[in-house]
This record gives sequence, C-alpha cells and structure tokens, in this order.
Amino acid sequence: MTKRKMAMKSLLVLSVLGTVALASCQKESSSGTSGASNVSTSNTSASSSSSQDHFVVTGWSYASVYQDYVNATKDDQITTEKKELYQFMTKDPFHIGNLNSLNMFPLIVAVNVANGDDTKIITESDDVKVKLSSLSGTELALEDYLENVDALKTKGIVKFKSGVSGEYLLTFAYTAATSFMHDIVYHVEVVDGGYNVTTANELVAMNNQVGSEPNLYIEANEIKNWLNAKEIPEVAQNADKFILQGDFTINSENIPDCFMWDQADLTANGCTKTDLIGSLKDNVYIYEHALSEDNPDFALYGNFHRIVLGTPGMGEGKFPYIMWDRKFVTGSQKADGQPTGKLINSHSTLFGEDPDGKGYLLSTTAGDNVCQPYTSTIKDLYCTGNAGNDTTFDPTLYGGPSWFKSPFNSFIDNCIVNTFSSGVDNSGLSDYNSSNGYYEFRCPTCDIVNTRMYNSYSLMILGYRAGETNIKNCDIRNAGGPLLLATAPDIDMTKNVGHLNYRRVDINADANCGLENYSDGTKGWFAENGASVMVAQYKLYNKFLSYSPTASTPGFNVSFLKDDSGSGDPSVGKIDFIGLVQPDASDAEGVAGIPGIGLPLGSVNVQTMGEGKIISNIVDQGAGMQTVSDAFYAAAAAPSDASTAAYVNSLNTTDFGVLYAAQLQGASVTGMGVVMPPVFKAVGSDDDVNFIASDASTCAFMADRFTGGTGGWDAKALAQIQSAKMVTIYGFGRSENNNWQTSFPTYKGAAPYGVIFGGLHTYLG
Repeated sequence: MTKRKMAMKSLLVLSVLGTVALASCQKESSSGTSGASNVSTSNTSASSSSSQDHFVVTGWSYASVYQDYVNATKDDQITTEKKELYQFMTKDPFHIGNLNSLNMFPLIVAVNVANGDDTKIITESDDVKVKLSSLSGTELALEDYLENVDALKTKGIVKFKSGVSGEYLLTFAYTAATSFMHDIVYHVEVVDGGYNVTTANELVAMNNQVGSEPNLYIEANEIKNWLNAKEIPEVAQNADKFILQGDFTINSENIPDCFMWDQADLTANGCTKTDLIGSLKDNVYIYEHALSEDNPDFALYGNFHRIVLGTPGMGEGKFPYIMWDRKFVTGSQKADGQPTGKLINSHSTLFGEDPDGKGYLLSTTAGDNVCQPYTSTIKDLYCTGNAGNDTTFDPTLYGGPSWFKSPFNSFIDNCIVNTFSSGVDNSGLSDYNSSNGYYEFRCPTCDIVNTRMYNSYSLMILGYRAGETNIKNCDIRNAGGPLLLATAPDIDMTKNVGHLNYRRVDINADANCGLENYSDGTKGWFAENGASVMVAQYKLYNKFLSYSPTASTPGFNVSFLKDDSGSGDPSVGKIDFIGLVQPDASDAEGVAGIPGIGLPLGSVNVQTMGEGKIISNIVDQGAGMQTVSDAFYAAAAAPSDASTAAYVNSLNTTDFGVLYAAQLQGASVTGMGVVMPPVFKAVGSDDDVNFIASDASTCAFMADRFTGGTGGWDAKALAQIQSAKMVTIYGFGRSENNNWQTSFPTYKGAAPYGVIFGGLHTYLG
C-alpha cells in the first residue's frame, strides 16, 4: 500500500472513531471496482453486505441542479460591463415551481476505508434533517409549505404546495456528523403555478396551441399528439409558467414533427422540391404561448441556464434551417419551393405569439386602453440560435428563426440572446376600419432590461406600427441591419385619425445602454430590403462631414465611418448603424386638392453611445402631429389659397419630427403659392444640440444645402457638430406607395424616414 493510501486509511478510520457515522442506514450507488478511483451510479442498500460497511461519508455538496446555478452566479460571472457578451448582468434567486417536484438532495460522497480510492454517491439518508425558514431566519413548519415531507427528508424531493410563493431558505443538515459537514442551504424563490423543466422535450409544453390550428401548415392537435406521445404530463401542458432546471440543446427530435416539411405537406402545398423534407417551416412559433383573458400571463425563468439550437442540418441530432420563405408558400408569390436567388426572409420564432388578428381595441374614446393587459416575461436565460450576422450560409438557401415576438406587453430581464435572425419584435398594429370610420390599434409595451443581445442576421429590436419599447441598462451589438428599427404607422389624414398619441411606435434606449453596430451594409437586413444602395449613399454623405470646410467642399472634420481598410479614406469603412425610423406603406390619396401625405408617427430615442458619455439623440416623427392634423382638416373643409398656405406653413413652423428638423430651403411648392422658408437646422435642446440633422440622403441635395442656402450653419451649430458623438440623417420620399409623387412631385415631406449613426468622431485624415 502506498503512503498516500495509508494516510487516507488512517484519516478515515480516525473519522469513524470520532464523529462520522458509517453509511449503514443509507442508500447509495453500487460500489466501484477495487483498486481504481470510482464513482458509482446505481442505488443499493449500504448495509446489504459486510464489505460495504467499509464506506464512510466524507463530505457533501449542493445538488447538481443548484450547483449549476451557483456556478453561473458567482461574483466573477456577473458584470454590468459592456462588451462582456457571455456574462449575465444581475443576480436573481434560484427559481423553483410547485406544479411538480424537484430532486434537491445534496450529493453525499462516501469513500472506501479499505483502499481510500473507491467512492460512491449517497442518494438517500435517514441522517439528514431539513428545515425551512424565511429570509429573516424564522423557522416555518414544513407541513404547511411542502408536500411529501417524508420524501423530502430522506430523498430530497422538493414539492411546494399550491398557493405557496416567495423566497425561502431550505436547509439540509447532516445529523451524523458534527465537526466538518456544513449545512447545505438553498435560497429559493417559489413560482406558484410554475413547472420545473428537466428535459428538452418538456419545453414544447410551453406551446399551448395544442387544440387549434396555429398557422397555415399545422393541423389541429398535431402538437398535442406529439406531447402525449412523448409522455409530457398534462400538468405541464396546462402550465403558464416554466422554470428551467438544466441546459438544453434543441434538435429536430425535440420539436413536433409538424414543424418540419414532410412529403405529404409538400404535396398538399403543391411543392415538388423533395430537398425541403425535414426543413423547418416558415412562420411557425416553436414555443408559442397564446395569451387570453383566461391565461393573461406567461413566464419563463431560465435559472441562468442555456437553450441552444443544435448543429444546423436535417435529421436527428441537428436543428433544421428554414428553406422555403412563407411568401412563396402561399399568396400571390406562391412558388414551387424557394425561387432561385431569392433571399429567405425568416418569419419563424422561438418564443412569443403569432400577432395576426390579436389585440385590437377600438379608438372610440380618449380613455380607451391601448392593449389588453397580458404580459409575457422571460428572465435569466441564455439563448443561442443558428442565424447570426457572422453565420456562414447562403441566405438564398437557408434561414433561421427569430428569438421573440409578441402582440402584447412583454418583459425581458437579464437575458443573453445571440445568433438569431432577429432579437425582439414588439408587434403593435393599427389599421383603418372602413365599416365604422375609425382606426383600430394595438399598442403593446416591451421593457428590456439588464440584457445582452448580439449577432443577429437581420435587425435586433423592432417596434412595429404602434407601441413602446424601453431598453434599460442593456448591451446590444452587431446586427445585420439597424440595432433599433421603428416601423411607424402612416397617418392618412383623409381619414378619422383619432387619438394620435396612441398610434405611435417608440423605441427608447436609456443612458446606461451600450450600443454598437458597425456594418458595411451588404448583407442581412440591408440585402433583404434592398437598402445596400442607401448605405452607399450614406458613405458618400460622410465626405461632407469629414473634409475640412472650404468654399467648394463644405465639411466639419468629423466622420461616422470606421475605416477597417487602413486606406485613410473616410468614404471607405463601416457605419455604426444604431437606429432607423421608417414609414410603413402609405395609402393617403388626398382630398379637395390637398395632396395625400403619409405622416409616420414614431421615434427612436438613444440617450447614450460609447465611453459612458450621455447623448440625447432623437428621431421623432410624431411631435406636433395634432397641430399639423388640425391644419389639414381646416384646409380640407374650406379649400382656399389661404387655408392651404396655413396648412403648408404648419408643416414648417410646427415642431413636428422630420418636417421640422429638416425644412425645405427656398423651394417653391407648385400650386400652393407658398415658398418654404430657407432654414436648415441642427436640432436638439437649446443648450445641448449634439446631433446632426439633414433633409436628404443624397450628396447632391446636401451640397446644395451646404453651399447655396442663406440659412447655413451658424457658429454654435458648427461647434456642436464637431463635438458630437452621433449623427442623425433625415431623408424623404422613401415609401411603398408613391401616389404623392404624381399629385405633388415637388413636396419632399411625404413618407419621411430618419436614421441614427453612432461612432461620430474627429477625422484626422
């Protein structure tokens, strides 16, 4: 026997003689083979043979399900520092549901005294005492809070009673030892009505569309049948709150077969492309949890665990790509599979709810609510998809799902989200109802706090048509399009627009956010939306900022491009593309000689960018809307040169978003008898104007503005531009509906949009 073994044996024997009891009345895994260090795996009685009496308990530790949580929440694993992409920002308690039990028996280790090498894990013991107490230390009666107390004491099976919630301390004490076996203390927060998820298949229980037809491609009860076949209990299928108790990799075998194309589905949809078999259907919501009056809330507690989509591909052990864009599956563009060369614009989503037809409220009185009071919550979750900005796949052949979309209120807290097609879609809506003469709308609020989001194939956060998205203390980087995109509803002022303040779409990022998104504008969202040409124009526009000002080449010695080429040319490089406000399609036709004008209500408000400097940078296309609207109605009700001129004047004198920030300079408005005032402004607060506003996205128009206008840049504006950290550019005339062009070709205020670029810095070239 070696000296080490002799020392170990002596120590263990001394322990036996002192305070440590033999594991004679416990259950443990079967003993290992003599001579080699071994941890065994099965349950037998320790007293079943005399040879096993040589095993003695030497220590214990947290149950693995809790140890994972402890490892993830150590002080060196939690940080609010920006660019620490793989670390959570805040700590939260360990969550546990009370719909099903969870084994939290500490890992008791016993060692063979005879040789000092063989070890076994004790899985049951009569030598354990359990105590429940409040956070202040007040001991609570186990029977009042927990079910199956006997199983809790001997096996560590934790099952809190229905109705119990809140934070507690659950303590396990080893009574057979008094000197070195410290108490095991679990700090838990009980989620009443929560289900503890311990397998990847159980995640599908979050999808409560089990008895209906979730979308065009899935028949009723297909999800329900899959859950039953996988023996997922009814209590899970009926739950609204879920708590992860492990890390999960999701492959094709872990989601219902109906989410993937098979031969029968392809044939039914008139498709002959057999290479699509096994690919993910577009427009499916994998873990869709629909909210309603009967179940108004959904919650997913990650417990600092991970959900990862598996290796891309078809078949078992892989997670499938999307290979057939929904717009080519049905509708006017229906095709036999994905047309060659057409980019796949993915619509499938991992979490959330299909917004189609959900959540309208009629705008009949000013006091109307603007969204049903339903809320989805996701906390403490690390989630990785398969379609990032740096993913190496052909986007005409493959696409991946987005992370989250909801038509109702949502709360995202302390999550890490990466490598998805897009991050969060706050899906509002507003449509004109011709049957009653009002707009109908849905205006959800999405709060995203303490969250890291990076590496999306398309955009990162979308506010769609109505609602508010608030981003607080988040780190958001590296998207294939703008980080923040507000697709604003167009106001058709020939209709009854109703309560305009309800019909806004706003995205607000606070002063504690880190936002960075350098892009060359050639792939992802830019390619999907034909916006690469627009980015090229922006790069040219940068020349007006970067060159030293002279009589022939106006400029300000600043640049918003990051030069990765080393050429020193400020027109080469990547744009730090932070925000975009763009209009949705406008259908304004015009009445009584007044041109139809689509006026989007929306804003992107960024309060910070880089190195902790607070900057207020706003693209707001809704301010002063009521004044403009009132002037329009007055002109429409009594058309005349005077009323028309008053309306046009309101567009130029009212603090109204783009129309105010970028007023036309000396342009004659055909048919109106009005000349726009020659004003061009950098806009912001009176004392701290710190971003640039421009009323065109083309160099030619900007050149005219810099050199030919009587307004020009004053000394204050010049100084502000040179010290700014962001640039805002307003552009006109980009709309899916161009009716305004034929009726009012010289008016450049129709369907405006605005962008925010970060990274504005002094150019030293």
